[in-house]
Amino acid sequence: MIAVSNDFKQAMKKPVKELKGYLKLADETLITGDDDLISIKISGEGGIGKTAMRKLEAKLHEGHDLLGKELNVGYGVRLENGEYEYIDYGTFLITEFAKVKDTETITIVGYDLMIKSMIAYESVFEYPMTLLDYASGICSHLGLELGNDTLVHENLVIEAELYENINGITFRDVLVEIAKVTASSCIIGIDDKVYFKYIEETNEILTYDNLKKLKLEQEYGEINSVVLSRTPQEDNIFMQDEQSIEENGLTEFKIENNQIIDKDREGAMTPIFNALKGIKYFPFDATTEGLGWYEIGDRFTIKDNNDTLYSSVIFEFSIMVDGGIAESFKTAEPNKTQTQYQYATTIDKRLKNAEIIVDKQNNLIKNITTDVEVIKDEFGNYYTSEESNILLQNAVDGLSNIFSNAGGNNLIQNSSLFFGKENEYDFWTGDLKATEVLNAITKRGFLLQEGILEQVIQNLAKGWFSIRFKFKKIGIGIGSQLQFEVNGNIYDAETDEGTVELTYENDAGTQNIKFLTNQSDQYIIYDLMLNYGQGVFLPYQQAMNELKSTTVQISEGIRIESNISNTLITLGTNGLEGYNKSTGQLVFKQTDTGLFSTFIKTESAEISDLMIKKVGNQVWLTGLN
Repeated sequence: MIAVSNDFKQAMKKPVKELKGYLKLADETLITGDDDLISIKISGEGGIGKTAMRKLEAKLHEGHDLLGKELNVGYGVRLENGEYEYIDYGTFLITEFAKVKDTETITIVGYDLMIKSMIAYESVFEYPMTLLDYASGICSHLGLELGNDTLVHENLVIEAELYENINGITFRDVLVEIAKVTASSCIIGIDDKVYFKYIEETNEILTYDNLKKLKLEQEYGEINSVVLSRTPQEDNIFMQDEQSIEENGLTEFKIENNQIIDKDREGAMTPIFNALKGIKYFPFDATTEGLGWYEIGDRFTIKDNNDTLYSSVIFEFSIMVDGGIAESFKTAEPNKTQTQYQYATTIDKRLKNAEIIVDKQNNLIKNITTDVEVIKDEFGNYYTSEESNILLQNAVDGLSNIFSNAGGNNLIQNSSLFFGKENEYDFWTGDLKATEVLNAITKRGFLLQEGILEQVIQNLAKGWFSIRFKFKKIGIGIGSQLQFEVNGNIYDAETDEGTVELTYENDAGTQNIKFLTNQSDQYIIYDLMLNYGQGVFLPYQQAMNELKSTTVQISEGIRIESNISNTLITLGTNGLEGYNKSTGQLVFKQTDTGLFSTFIKTESAEISDLMIKKVGNQVWLTGLN
């Protein structure tokens, strides 16, 4: 909670307030409501095991060049004595600027100093070091300062680099990992320091007099089960409060694939469990009379008109000052997870250390078997160590095969042109050819043709997106040009080869991906990847509903090609169809109207060029020529 005087609180609770917002530049220049400032809005969202980055949106009159600059933002309220008391929300970096010509105003968008963590992770540390020193070292490297003197797991020793070789990871991603291990919310304070914040009891009560709107939901918690998981193989260990589960029902907090604690999950469990155990709150959505001093992670009590008390925690807020004030708080119930506990292991029963470990650093799924002589499975079967190793290796091989072929998080469909044919590729409009690209992840890419190539992506969530692709000019055409456009962002290729990375916000739910070139057969595009997240550029994957292997393709339909016989089977809008691969001849077709086939053979009969038809009470057989 931001420290303000009681006089400030009393002034903010009055029905009529005199407010002044301000922007303060690095040279101490002030832009206020007395001159050019029209409005300011600050918002943010976080949660346990997450980072929060506050967003500033401001509107002001023309004449200010603020893009790329750091500034402070705040507001003040006039007290009983006629003086103003101010809240300063800290430093924000301005990243966006727009000019509204008709009104001669400008709008700016900026973010608090968490934005400094939105850069690619690099190893700059000497190991071993404690988790507290690691967190402090990250902050120092980013030009920030850690505000914590102590943390859950502060003395946990990190022996070696964990993240350097993980593609697309940022320093903010690592801060998220630390927040999960420490059971905290990572925020930037008003003093611009990084805090791993634990839920803070303010001992304050908000009544109906303080609220304009209130929606309360069923209480979340208390947390009474913590699961440390390795996914996708669902290798889980857990610790529970059995009495709490019996009295309150199960509420689970799950941490997946955390590299900091992965090598010793058993040793890491108890401090995390103790920090999370018992946390509960009422999810809510409220509009206040305008207060201003609450932060993410603050706990307070809501009193309704029946004097019933509800304890809750703020994880999302918005405050706008434009002469008046509008403030909202929201805390949603976390997405619930439900571990299959019959397949998981409590830490005090982990006798057989046969594990499958996801090693994100080296892109491996490892199997580790320690020295236990005999294993009993859930069905009562016993296995020797040698037999268990064979089973584990088979599982690892199967997982590797499944996850190399089963698609992923790409929001762009048919991003490697596995589906369709020349100029008729699924999901794309415009002339296009597929081509071999040896250094592409899938060995395939786009060979652009003159004109516009476009894909419309629908049913997207609102928020931040990141897109990355590689391009290369392979033709010798003079004056050839390449342009890319997404969500109003335009990129013009100025070199013959490169990687394009763009991050942007979109609230439309629909996006258009466009490539434009003025000459055919000049440019190739490959490793085209669009995913959710701000500044998070994931390595190339297929779309989540696509599968392409040597024999099977799944996209809008299913295509199965035999690598032994001369057979191709498709299942799509035309029904189930079978073809001769060599000739392309349709051999059979099954729809809702029946089965068509040129030749039918059973163990005792063959049917070809024969028509069988019932006429009245008779069955006619007719030869076909």
